[in-house]
Amino acid sequence: MTFSDIIGQQELVNRLTKAVCGVPGHAYAFLGPQGSGRRLLARAFAKALLCSSTNDGESCNQCDSCRYFNNGVHPDFTFVAREGKDKNIKVERVRHAITADVAMKPQMARHKVYLIMADDLNEPGQNALLKS
Repeated sequence: MTFSDIIGQQELVNRLTKAVCGVPGHAYAFLGPQGSGRRLLARAFAKALLCSSTNDGESCNQCDSCRYFNNGVHPDFTFVAREGKDKNIKVERVRHAITADVAMKPQMARHKVYLIMADDLNEPGQNALLKS
């Protein structure tokens, strides 16, 4: 998935591609109702941030970074979501996935990207995230 796969959000895509080409912010919140494409947009943005050969802010789909991302094994990308039948993302998951990793330098890319399904964080998980 790339920004070209996003339909109906051209102004937002333009802003995100400018961020990829320039200096991206330290955090972004993607809001919208379920099924609105916020996760797809966040993943396209993450992939573009991690791509080693972006073209005007668009990921190339050719470099090692893009291939690793597409295969779900990019070392600088962490996706944090509920596990199994859990109702929430537990504090242990936040500590394991983020707190222990955030101080390490990126392995392949210029940035590390954490995609966190914040709607699913319980209160202790939110607090652990804020403290990381």
